[in-house]
Amino acid sequence: MANIQILTQPAQANANRTLSPAIELHQQVVAEPILYFAHAALFDAAGTAVSGVLQGDVSATGTPTDGGLNYSFANLKITAPGKYYVLVNIFDQSNGANHLGEARSNLITVV
Repeated sequence: MANIQILTQPAQANANRTLSPAIELHQQVVAEPILYFAHAALFDAAGTAVSGVLQGDVSATGTPTDGGLNYSFANLKITAPGKYYVLVNIFDQSNGANHLGEARSNLITVV
């Protein structure tokens, strides 16, 4: 599995407002000339997937930075109050989509 760490993430947010700071991740990898991408999904505090509440661009392309790749989710919004976490899965597209790993944010309290 790839070494993936979350660089920035919010602890709290207002419903229907862009998350600030944006969720940003770094993947320590020797980037090959293939596409690397990440997908964000929302889960409630109990670990149940939540549909239709995470809005914005839920996919991000890896950008080469500091000996690896950075992924930024700059315009995500959570539209309903509650406690959630964001799970980001990272893939490469060398031969289909290969799952490289995942990172989970801390709980985000949305009011």
